[in-house]
Amino acid sequence: MRNIIKLRIFLWICLGLVITWFLWLAIVPSGVIIYKKDFTKDNYFIQKFTPSERAGEMTDGSQKIIGGPVYFSLRTPRGFDKALLTIKYKNENEFSIIEAGVLVDKTVWRYDLEPLENNIIDKMSMAWDIIRDGNVVFLQKEKKYESINNFMDDLPDLSTVAVYNYDIKVPYILKDYGKSDEEKTIETSLRGSYEFFTYIKNEELDFSFAIVDLNQNKDPDNVELFLYYGSERIDYAGLEDDGISEDNKQPSIERFLNIKTAGLPEGVYKVEIKASDDIITKKIITKQQKLSFVNNVWLYREGESNIDLYANSKKIQARTINPDSLQVIKAGKNSLALNETYKLLTADVIKASTTDKYTEISLEKDGVIISGEGVFSFLPESFINPKLAKVDKNLDIIGDNIQYVIADYNYPAENDDWKIAQAEFNLNAVYREKGAYSFIISLPGLNADDEVEDYVEVDEIEIKLIGKSLLEKIREIF
Repeated sequence: MRNIIKLRIFLWICLGLVITWFLWLAIVPSGVIIYKKDFTKDNYFIQKFTPSERAGEMTDGSQKIIGGPVYFSLRTPRGFDKALLTIKYKNENEFSIIEAGVLVDKTVWRYDLEPLENNIIDKMSMAWDIIRDGNVVFLQKEKKYESINNFMDDLPDLSTVAVYNYDIKVPYILKDYGKSDEEKTIETSLRGSYEFFTYIKNEELDFSFAIVDLNQNKDPDNVELFLYYGSERIDYAGLEDDGISEDNKQPSIERFLNIKTAGLPEGVYKVEIKASDDIITKKIITKQQKLSFVNNVWLYREGESNIDLYANSKKIQARTINPDSLQVIKAGKNSLALNETYKLLTADVIKASTTDKYTEISLEKDGVIISGEGVFSFLPESFINPKLAKVDKNLDIIGDNIQYVIADYNYPAENDDWKIAQAEFNLNAVYREKGAYSFIISLPGLNADDEVEDYVEVDEIEIKLIGKSLLEKIREIF
């Protein structure tokens, strides 16, 4: 009898220890926890790479990424303030850019991206003069400046400067710009979210957007507009859902989202329209002279033909989900055969002249997502490009006459044949669903279906999470 009682006591103690252990893991009283994935087996906390067709099998404690980008989720018992991501990998094919990010906004699928490796900067650092100040790297083809402060105090022609993960805060001013009272209308329908640059001088910022809800899902389809001056958000406008909660596939009537802001200083402004793919912008009405879309536009399928865009991207990408939208897209002197649905296709843009600011992109039909590292305008006179050259695979250092590079970048460390890179993320304003953060590994140019045997091999992922300790939480409450 005594032995049975002792056994019961022992089992209760074991159960208590197990419960205490799991509570300890859930609370993380110290506020700091580390998760590791070594690719020898599946990991509950750091999930598999998705989609599966972009990742090879786990072999010998590593896994090859054969197409980018790939995503993985991190399950956590609670929320944290900061994440320090460390990745051990091989980049034997020398892809130009490897970045990691965490999902910030699910509506527009925006990730906060941080650099892991920039192979272009790594190679330039061997030949150009280099100055480091903390995380900031400054490269000069021929040494002129003694410090980064000297450079910032006496900036050269910005057309000779390329940046990476760095913002040079100088006003972008257009000479000989004049306002107009003539109203312009972009009548090509756009789907989902988008961003564009505009320019203001001695005038109101005045835009009106005709919005239609396709009602193809049951989720509320609110539309939000954010106005930015530099990196600062300065105004907001919103349009609530049309009130139809069922997916009846019946488009709503046109409703208008308006913004009018006076008293703005001269300069470039960015407008962000945040909306689900259920939202169509039927037209944009404005008196502003300049309007260029940033990185991509989704031309909604309505049967419009002969659409011209003016872009400064050196490569364009196109994708369609509509068989009726398959076509040959002209990209200056080159062309892109969009001959498959759901597949992202890429072509070089060949200018008619090397001195042209932009190249004409001509589409036979709508229903296509057009993207590229640059800006797109529907009218040549509306074209504006306030962005500096970026250090990526599209940069032509000689052709673009780049003399200076400045970047917020840490070179990856090396351990035998492996590289080790780190990225830090603020988790306070990111998206977390069902106890999980969503991460991305971005590899521009790595395609799973291009029949080229190239890859990046990952050996280990470590994520250190830092948040408030149990004691700090108690202090907050009391």
